[in-house]
Amino acid sequence: MKHIEAKTEDCAQIYALVQETIRTVYPKYYPEEVVDFFSKLHSTDNIGQDIANRTVTLFYEGETLIGTGTCKEEHITRVFVLPGYQGQGYGGQIMQYLEEKAAKRYDKVCLDASLPACQFYERRGYVTRRHEIWECENGVVLVYGIMEKVLTGEEQVIIRKYGPEDISSMVAIWNEVVEEGVAFPQEEYLDVSSGGAFFEEQSYCGVAVEAESGKVVGLYILHPNNIGRCGHICNASYAVASEKRGLHIGEKLVKDCIAQAGRLGFQILQFNAVVATNTHARHLYERLGFRQLGTIPRGFRLKDGTYEDICPYYIICR
Repeated sequence: MKHIEAKTEDCAQIYALVQETIRTVYPKYYPEEVVDFFSKLHSTDNIGQDIANRTVTLFYEGETLIGTGTCKEEHITRVFVLPGYQGQGYGGQIMQYLEEKAAKRYDKVCLDASLPACQFYERRGYVTRRHEIWECENGVVLVYGIMEKVLTGEEQVIIRKYGPEDISSMVAIWNEVVEEGVAFPQEEYLDVSSGGAFFEEQSYCGVAVEAESGKVVGLYILHPNNIGRCGHICNASYAVASEKRGLHIGEKLVKDCIAQAGRLGFQILQFNAVVATNTHARHLYERLGFRQLGTIPRGFRLKDGTYEDICPYYIICR
């Protein structure tokens, strides 16, 4: 998924996307008066003003505009994904981009949460601070939540070797990524027993742990990518709890993984199947010095049965 800053000529297209999403999804949760309120709130005038202030981002899958998000200083708003693309991880990618954008200047972000999105935001670590009331037509009242997420915390996370006490947390984080279906090739979930065996058979497993609470918030696995004459090449997978994404924990995991790979005698770290739409991971890898080997068309099957390209990457470890 690629992203670009919206321009004035994009206003009509953004308006159409937002209105289609509101009219399709919101009637499942709200009466007609509230749906009309949201429709009028996201008018072409309001969208145009935000575009003029350079706060609106467009998100594309190929040549199709599938989502949009607005970040006004520390306030994230107007996050919409076309109904046909919902439930495929695009909303999480949009939020991660907007949170990382805000984190360059602010230590927390806030947003107004509608009913359809509350659970989604809670899974990303947002906490409801208060509720507000808005009176709509015909005496209908809209109650919505003001939610907040703290973005600081990078320095309070440490990376260490996993232990038996970490397995249940690691399994939960691993299964979350498997369930999302946009990054891992695995389709089977782990339990504590199978997870313990799986992590034990790796060459090395690292975990990201909050220094103050001791909570496991991320992990990586490291193992050979091949055997014999190619046994000096290793492979790895990374997972960060959804509520902790956007805090550079993934970057810490990758850097520690490269160091551990070199310590174990591996010379090359290779990723076989980075999904092309996993833009945040790809940007991170490229920033750290990984090189893309090419593109394999239709190498990853998404949950809806469609296929996405994959991009192998590698880096020299030692």
